[in-house]
Amino acid sequence: MDEETLSAKVQQHLTETAQALELMHREMSAISDRRRLQARAHRAAKAKPPNFSVGDFVLAASVISMPNKLAIKWQGPKRVVQAITDWVLEVEALNAPHTKTKHHVSRLRFYADSSREMTEDFLQYALHSHVGECVEAFAASAVMQ
Repeated sequence: MDEETLSAKVQQHLTETAQALELMHREMSAISDRRRLQARAHRAAKAKPPNFSVGDFVLAASVISMPNKLAIKWQGPKRVVQAITDWVLEVEALNAPHTKTKHHVSRLRFYADSSREMTEDFLQYALHSHVGECVEAFAASAVMQ
């Protein structure tokens, strides 16, 4: 074999190897994309949408500063006033100054604790916010003409 033939064969071999490597990378990329989409669909199928609605009473977690760990403190009760997205809600404090804050649903819990007393003020607030005014009895009625 002369030098020119050997050089041509080496060049052809390198070209074929590069093409095979490119094809292999393309196939692996397609497999990787397909697996990633399958995993995403599997996670999405397992995710439950939150069942909070506007007007619900919740406890909201807020981060407290600790030097060496992440700690949260549950504060509330608060009332859900707006759903910004499916996973982010705006809640309002029940006491003055009625501050509004945004929380991810993972940082919210329904306010239902049997160890806490249900105060009359809280009950009146809940009744008023869901139905309107609380009427104990009708004393008289008048017909407007």
